[in-house]
Amino acid sequence: MSLNLKKKCFFSAYLSGIIAATATDGAFADSENVSSKPKFNSAFLQGGSELDLELFLKQGNIAPGQYRVELYLNELLFSMENIVFSSREGEVAPCITLELMERLGVKSELLSNVISCVDLAQIEHASWDYDTGAQKLRLSIPQAALKRSTRGYVDPALWDQGVNAAFVNYNLQSRFDHHRNYTDSHSHYLGMSSGVNIGPWRLRNQSQLNGVNDKGYWQSLRTFAERDLTDWRSQLSAGQINSSSDIFNSQSLLGLQIRSDDAMLPDELRGYSPVVVGVADTNATVEIRQGGNLIFSAPVPPGPFEFRDIPTFGSNGDLEITVIEAGGTRKVRTQGFGMLPVMVREGTSRYQFSLGQLETDLLPATESWYSSVDGAYGFLPNLTLYGGVEGMQQYYALNAGLGFGSSLGSFSFDVTHSDSDTRMGHYQGQSYRFRYGRVFHDVGTTLALSGYRYATEDYRSVDDHINDFSPKGVTSYGSRTRSNMHLSVSQQLASDWGQLTLAASETGYWDRKPTSRSLSASYGNSWQRLSYQLGAERNHSSWRDETQFTFYASHPLSWGEGKHRLSIGGSQQTWEQGSNRSHTNRQNVGLSGNWDAYSYNLDASRDSLGNQRWSASSTLRSAFGEGGIGFSQGSDYHTVNTHWAGSLIVHNGGKLNAAPTFYDGAILVEVPGQEGVGFNSSRAKTGSNGFALLENSTPYRRNQVSVDSQTLAAGVELENGAAQVVPRRGAISYAQISARKVIRVQFTLLDDSGQPYPFGTQLELSNGTLLALADPNGRALALLDQPQGELVIVRRDERCQVPYRLTESNAGNFNSAVLQCRR
Repeated sequence: MSLNLKKKCFFSAYLSGIIAATATDGAFADSENVSSKPKFNSAFLQGGSELDLELFLKQGNIAPGQYRVELYLNELLFSMENIVFSSREGEVAPCITLELMERLGVKSELLSNVISCVDLAQIEHASWDYDTGAQKLRLSIPQAALKRSTRGYVDPALWDQGVNAAFVNYNLQSRFDHHRNYTDSHSHYLGMSSGVNIGPWRLRNQSQLNGVNDKGYWQSLRTFAERDLTDWRSQLSAGQINSSSDIFNSQSLLGLQIRSDDAMLPDELRGYSPVVVGVADTNATVEIRQGGNLIFSAPVPPGPFEFRDIPTFGSNGDLEITVIEAGGTRKVRTQGFGMLPVMVREGTSRYQFSLGQLETDLLPATESWYSSVDGAYGFLPNLTLYGGVEGMQQYYALNAGLGFGSSLGSFSFDVTHSDSDTRMGHYQGQSYRFRYGRVFHDVGTTLALSGYRYATEDYRSVDDHINDFSPKGVTSYGSRTRSNMHLSVSQQLASDWGQLTLAASETGYWDRKPTSRSLSASYGNSWQRLSYQLGAERNHSSWRDETQFTFYASHPLSWGEGKHRLSIGGSQQTWEQGSNRSHTNRQNVGLSGNWDAYSYNLDASRDSLGNQRWSASSTLRSAFGEGGIGFSQGSDYHTVNTHWAGSLIVHNGGKLNAAPTFYDGAILVEVPGQEGVGFNSSRAKTGSNGFALLENSTPYRRNQVSVDSQTLAAGVELENGAAQVVPRRGAISYAQISARKVIRVQFTLLDDSGQPYPFGTQLELSNGTLLALADPNGRALALLDQPQGELVIVRRDERCQVPYRLTESNAGNFNSAVLQCRR
């Protein structure tokens, strides 16, 4: 917001307070002739007789003109907009254009007969309010008048494919080891994730460089290109890819893939969630609880509302919906729901198709062609059907399954049939998979049988088939899985007694190989500021059994700046292999903390074998990346390790910037001519070229970019402190935030007789741009770009052009000068 607008709002508020004090009552007017409209005595203002008060008294002290405002839709910030306030039928109101209403998501059938400005009165229950002091325009539009896809959703026409750019994310690590009984060694690693964005296409490469002592080797892991298929709400990938399937195992391919991208969908169609509808009588708040926990809260205007993106947890349960009206009255009701691990919303689908050559050394290229296709469709709110097929030479597999929800819990079941013809023989078999989940809210229990699979003896996966089909393969009959099971239970204990978690798994094989099992339990709680956790784990495998008990506790410490924490821990491990049995105990104490961009960790330990170890490490997070150094020492060794990770990007005609590591896209922000400018929710800062790369972005959603005003140099003023971008997946979106170096000057405005000009006198540039309004003492605070020039003093119909010149002595952060009209 520009300072002259702030000043105008301040003077309006200032005047309003005086007006309230001078409103007619028994002391100032005839009580028998008091009209419904207050009258005001301008004599209470210095120069009040010279001032036209009507400019400040219309429609909440709003004067006609263009304002840059924060636009709110139903109490949620939508964007920064330039809004024209115009006088219509004697009142000043905002001109909401048709284009803006469409961006707000108002249903098109409600916007008929619009010439230039939308009349909010034609939308039932719609209203507006403008806060002149804060420059905030709030629109209240019933949710029933908004398109169902507007919550968190942006029209594809606004999706930004970004600018052309080349970048590399790098991760550099080095380690130096000294051991008393071995030769000193050192190793180095450089991992790189590089990319080039050209138009809608995104080219990516992942590679690494490893060095051990004096030997090193380079390896390119995969290279591929991808782009959006907007009309299909999908992604196209080609090159070295990994098939992405919800049903079959992922395979490394040299080929192409088309897959649906849920991020392109409205929030209401992503994943699975119950639909909550209702009606609010006033400006109300809707709260939704699950198991007594608040999981969703949103303000709603008067009228009907509908939510389709409730962030539920667990597989099923009851939702408690509370509508809190403006007066405090509460309306409470309960709604049940059920969901599944494999489920999509009613009427929506999810799919993938992959085709290419498997990247394996066991097969020649002509025999390694592979393809798979699978999908899921929501037929009913509690019923999803899914399935797929995959195949290659002499092999195919078919899958079919369904998922449904009920009061007993959520279930899904599918079966896969495989047909494999190999040098070992012709095999046909089946694999069955069952999933179940249930949340018992009354007792705080979450039960999840996350997976149980059973395969017949002749069932073959793709990997099994390749191994048996290839002459280079090794017979792996004995290692094939017969069944596996995973079970987890989480219990929240009563009376703040903490939480107990149990997990178990078991895997069986088709030969004499023993079944492997694991069982773990943990308990956590806190007492005052002390947090502690107990754990136990038992693992059984074909070659040994292992049992471990652990204890950990931590307590925050308060001294100096930052946050610090003292911790203690211990463990006991026992190994059993045949008749051999061994065990060891270990105790450790640690101190960790952080302040600003720095963090540290100190740790010392001792075990029952007499081994003593200690370590120290620190980490620095900066605008150009993140890294640190660590040191460890034991009885007969010491190790030093260092690491640094960040990114480099080339853009806009060869400009280079360093930034923190980013992943699926980033936002390139330019603040022309300004170095060292920071941004909220990011460590990035502008370089000498005025650019910064913000490492966090959410594809297909509005991303707000706002400047951290505390990082601005002295005398720099923002013309717009925020911007919005809607990036596509992997895009490098561009945003510009305008800033300028200004000179702040408090002018004293004098007429030709040397007297101060009255309150409300305007100070303008030669082109008519309003800079400031005079206060009751004739002073006006203005922001100027040049240390010399000409300004215009405007009083009613009189205009006086006055030159000014600021000398070096008063060219600091805040200046004062006199402007006197000479006639």
